[in-house]
Amino acid sequence: MGIEKRKHERKPILMDRCEGTFTLEVQNAFHEISQVQDLSISGMGITLSVYVDPGRPVKIFYAEDDHIVSLTGTVTWCKEHPSSSSFRIGICFDDPYRDAKHAFHVIMSRYLA
Repeated sequence: MGIEKRKHERKPILMDRCEGTFTLEVQNAFHEISQVQDLSISGMGITLSVYVDPGRPVKIFYAEDDHIVSLTGTVTWCKEHPSSSSFRIGICFDDPYRDAKHAFHVIMSRYLA
């Protein structure tokens, strides 16, 4: 396996306990995020039904009740999922959104495994 390049440890998300929905915006198109594999303060791993080019800027939304949290980031890698017609995607959050990243991580910490 390759050298780990992540700045922070990623933790699994318990999606069955997650009360909200995740959406990814790519070039003004919105895609439902079917699975969030893991999360850290600096990024997340997701599953999506479409391929997204590495290096592409994205916006992630999490909506729960009347609250919406959004972050911007960059796709670092995208690989076809071996057992389905979906894609595993790694996203690195942008640094200028430190407060938003913290708020997002605090909300999501309820769902960490």
